Amino acid sequence: MGWGTAPTALTSLVAFAFLVAAVGDASMASPEAFAEQFQAGLDRSSVLRNAAGFLVAGWETYVYANGLAVAFDDRSGAPWGVAVLVAYGSWLLSLI
Repeated sequence: MGWGTAPTALTSLVAFAFLVAAVGDASMASPEAFAEQFQAGLDRSSVLRNAAGFLVAGWETYVYANGLAVAFDDRSGAPWGVAVLVAYGSWLLSLI
């Protein structure tokens, strides 16, 4: 199951890139101006961040399902159900 969490590093890198872009676009004239522009920059990138998270959850689903199928020698669809629940459940929780 450890390899299933490796794709989250990609999500973290994407989030960090958007954070850097939001800070770079914000004005340092006053704390209020910085906060408003920083928030606007993060809001603009929310759709792309969520889409990246959705794609990474798909990758995690694949890794989890195949890992569970091999570990428990299960050829039914049960590992896929568990994998979808874990990967997309955590993605949904990240939206909060």
